[in-house]
Amino acid sequence: MDTFLKSFFIVALSCIAFQNRVHIKEISVQLYEKHLKSFFKDPTWFNKLREEDIFELAKINLTRAEENEEGFQEVSKILHDAFKGVGFAYVVELKDFNPDELFYWTKWFFNLSPDVKKTVTKSTWQPDNANTYRGLYPSIPGGHSHKEALETGLFDMEEPLRRKATLEDLVNTTKKDGKLYRRNILEEKNPWPITEDQKMDDGFRLFMQKNYKIYENGCLIIMRMLANALGFERNFFDGLLFGPKHLSTHRLIHYPSRLGNPASIPKEAWDGDQAIVTGEHFDSGILTILATFENAGLQIKPNGYSKWIDVPARKDHLVINIGNLLADMVENRLVATNHRVIDIGISRYSVPFFLEPRYDGDLSKTIFGNKLESVGEFTTYGQYMTNRTRMFAEYASIDWGYID
Repeated sequence: MDTFLKSFFIVALSCIAFQNRVHIKEISVQLYEKHLKSFFKDPTWFNKLREEDIFELAKINLTRAEENEEGFQEVSKILHDAFKGVGFAYVVELKDFNPDELFYWTKWFFNLSPDVKKTVTKSTWQPDNANTYRGLYPSIPGGHSHKEALETGLFDMEEPLRRKATLEDLVNTTKKDGKLYRRNILEEKNPWPITEDQKMDDGFRLFMQKNYKIYENGCLIIMRMLANALGFERNFFDGLLFGPKHLSTHRLIHYPSRLGNPASIPKEAWDGDQAIVTGEHFDSGILTILATFENAGLQIKPNGYSKWIDVPARKDHLVINIGNLLADMVENRLVATNHRVIDIGISRYSVPFFLEPRYDGDLSKTIFGNKLESVGEFTTYGQYMTNRTRMFAEYASIDWGYID
């Protein structure tokens, strides 16, 4: 009987996964638990699949954390335990977060014409554009990385331009020998798409500004809980690393699928029968918060695991994880976790926010006062970050200017 049910299970699973465009391992848990569990005499094979390949992350309820002191301490402990172990968690009930609105504007941007998107593409790919650090980077052919992304940073309150931005529009043009200072480049203003519909253009810009603040506020609450859990004053990280000009990045990402033409996928982008759109990596910074819009594809490999584990996608949940820099700063009392993104057969969208320190953020010591060895000679964040990002294709050819 079990053999028949296993066959039925696989057929039903495949049909449902195809119809709902979700990853097969995730839907398998729902199907098995709701409909098939009672029929199996020996569920060991499925339990092993479930335990090794998929699990639920801890939930960090920010409404509960801000409710009262008891809630703050309770959620701080859950957060600390999650980052001490798996290194990833969910955020739920982030104030004002609206995944439907975020998804709408994300698709709006990526559906713009190629000509419009070129006007905000970084100068690495469009040399006549003024923007270097903020803006769009296109999908780069070949390799495991296959995505296009719009990156924005802090917002100024000036009236938006209705023309292509110049260098003077985007940066403080203090120069030395004709070159910008590094601080100017990293604090570059955001370029914005200009279409024939000014109302939509303004709506996009205003929404991006709003969502930046929503993500930023959520991240700062999380950092205060981490400081508390590690035995420091809640605002400890605020003064040490952040401030009004932190260099955080708000990124819209579109992963076009290549599975319709497998021959176009380079060899290095395959892992068995799975195609990779973002190769395995550890985030390099402080904290990442991510909306996935119910798109599967994110996989993690926590310490001690030999297999990649699917992170179940939840519409109203955001995913959070820490980067190597924070792990180093807390002397590995919290862990950064290896992760990657696989091709799910359709266009995939996600929106992360990378919480990063200000340009002068002090990286000379750990939070416990010991020398921070991992940064080498780069003891302020601006220097560390530009040195670190040179290894990525989208930043490799950037002239970062003079260090001030």
